[in-house]
Amino acid sequence: MARSDRDGPPSVTLAQVDILANPRRAFTRLATLALAALFAFIVLAQGISAPFQKDAEPQSAEWIQSIVRDGHCLIPADAYGYTDRKPPLFYWLSAIITKASGGIVDEVRARAISVVAGTVLAVSVLAWTVGNVGTSEGWLAFLLLMGTYGFASRATEALTDMLLTLLLFAAYSAIYPMLEAPAAESPVSTRRKIFVGVILGLGILTKGPIAIVLCALAASIYLLIERRNPIAILRHRWPWQVVAIAVAIGAIWYVPAAVVGGHKIVRIIFAENFGHFMPARLGGTGESYRPFYFIAARLLGGAFPLTLLILPAALAFYTGEISVEKRRPVIYQISMSLAVLLFFSIASVKRDDYILPALPGIAILCASVFTLEVRGAAAKLRDVIVAAFVLAPIVAILYLA
Repeated sequence: MARSDRDGPPSVTLAQVDILANPRRAFTRLATLALAALFAFIVLAQGISAPFQKDAEPQSAEWIQSIVRDGHCLIPADAYGYTDRKPPLFYWLSAIITKASGGIVDEVRARAISVVAGTVLAVSVLAWTVGNVGTSEGWLAFLLLMGTYGFASRATEALTDMLLTLLLFAAYSAIYPMLEAPAAESPVSTRRKIFVGVILGLGILTKGPIAIVLCALAASIYLLIERRNPIAILRHRWPWQVVAIAVAIGAIWYVPAAVVGGHKIVRIIFAENFGHFMPARLGGTGESYRPFYFIAARLLGGAFPLTLLILPAALAFYTGEISVEKRRPVIYQISMSLAVLLFFSIASVKRDDYILPALPGIAILCASVFTLEVRGAAAKLRDVIVAAFVLAPIVAILYLA
């Protein structure tokens, strides 16, 4: 996807001309993405039939069973009568797969949506990075993301986080051209606004308004890094149109659930969307309290050894070893990682799964370190880190032997 000019996008982009003039090349690209999706699916699906872990996965399976067996599509409940605390899109999709494949809720059916979402997310990272940063960076980001424990391990969990991360990445990536040409009005931009609104609405139906909050915070961080005023974007109509579409889609579940469930469901909705962010002394739920550095520590550990490359990446930006045309899209994606780190570090409730939306941006950032235009201090530091990480296990094995 070529970056739009800030004064308005062209009527026909270079990518569109290329696809029309070279249908064979377009077919090759689609075939390549299909092969990448097959590879990602095979890798991520390993362990999908393992027994459920902890208590969150069995409870999710019971909510799916409540939809399949009892028909409680609006407010699912587990075997002990505890109602679903999150919007039910993940459980709806899992119930559809379960009904279409025999009607029995097991580990594979409960985790199928997460595996598919992880596969689509990995391929989306590949496609977006190839289109906006470079081909080699796209494949490196794809492989780095696939090899990250924090990402691969959550692709076989019967939880909503992987689906939310896919929707966040899709919506946030589609917002990028609109930030570069905020005043542009065309049929393409209209379709894009509808697309972003629908995807964010599905994100609300997956885990609540956090989808809008993270996208808005990440976009604001990006604009501040680019020395642009985030408030100026609010003078345009498209942000409000996107939010209006997203809220309307989210209301499809929130309004009927509040009417049917009454005060109990309203209290749960408030606790999930506001109580988890506020500290206990200000009316928050107070559960899963951990120190403010917990998310940063989990992010460093969950993306290890990928996080070792963050330092040379930052140095490459400082020394100018990353080319100018690649800086802006890389900064844009890493802004989502910064938004996740900032928001959940401030939030009262902190869980391991919250780091997942930050991993695609880190993979894209670290992939850019291997294609530096100039061999300077960042490239040398990268080589030292890679060599040390590769040689350290060999030295340890020889020492033990």
